Amino acid sequence: MNKIFLFLTFLLFISYAHCETIVISADPWLPYTGEQKEGKQGYLIEIAKSIFEPLGIRIEYKTMPWARSIEQARKGNIQAIAGAYKSDAPDFIFTQRPQGHLKEYFYVLKDNPWRYLNLLSLESIALGVINGYSYGDEIDRYIQKNKDNPKRIQSISGEIALSTNIAKLQKKRIEAFIEGKTVLDYYLKDRNLKIDLIEAGLNTTHDVYIAFSPLNLNSKKYTQLLEEGVQKLRTTGKLKKILDSYGVTDWDP
Repeated sequence: MNKIFLFLTFLLFISYAHCETIVISADPWLPYTGEQKEGKQGYLIEIAKSIFEPLGIRIEYKTMPWARSIEQARKGNIQAIAGAYKSDAPDFIFTQRPQGHLKEYFYVLKDNPWRYLNLLSLESIALGVINGYSYGDEIDRYIQKNKDNPKRIQSISGEIALSTNIAKLQKKRIEAFIEGKTVLDYYLKDRNLKIDLIEAGLNTTHDVYIAFSPLNLNSKKYTQLLEEGVQKLRTTGKLKKILDSYGVTDWDP
């Protein structure tokens, strides 16, 4: 009996190991994407699992710095990235409708009178940004132009980029950083942090997506399944349950 059980377990393992798999990568950016193994993996990953796994398509989630996530998907080594703007990877395959929205602000300490007015106003401060992130065409060009001048741009990588930027701001190593309001609010609430940060100007708004590798022949199929799947989750109420667990409201009710 034990031998039969072990044999059946082995067959299930082999079948699971060889089933169709979508590897999705991102850096931790809750509530959109989280940690690979511990805690919440993010609502985008939960949505993907809820849509694809009932269809027999396994979702494997990996965390890595954002620039590397894009690079690996662009090379075809993984199938998708989560938490993407179209400007992050315009060559990728996107759904017609996004899987979230985000307002992006400049943040400063409460006692800092600096406010974002235009590109000229940036020249008087050191701005903290995250390597590989897109902040809109205008800001992206400014970052590229000043990337080697730490008095204007300080770019960081890694899976704790937001906490690093907050620490640098508190130590006055930078005067401002750019972050999505939903992401910053979640970060502070989740850790019960009381930091005197204020919005110093709206940068832009973004649609947020799960985007698929331009080299994967199944990418168009995956976008169609994702598009249809989100609507089904919304209709059944499953989407609301996922979003409620992250304190997020539906972006397209």
